[in-house]
Amino acid sequence: MNVAKSIKIALVQCDKQQAWLAEQMNTSRQQISNWCSTGRMREHRLEEISKIFGLKVSEFLALGED
Repeated sequence: MNVAKSIKIALVQCDKQQAWLAEQMNTSRQQISNWCSTGRMREHRLEEISKIFGLKVSEFLALGED
């Protein structure tokens, strides 16, 4: 499971930037950057980000699988 890669791929697929995601999630751009660097994220945030991209959590996580 590579959450960081999933975020990056989802953003590219939607042609969006980290700043857009930060706004959608009501968090800072720095927090999004941290998630993209470390891949660490609380479970409720994982559910939230999946919903923003219109995906199930399993679908979102599958984006980052090799």
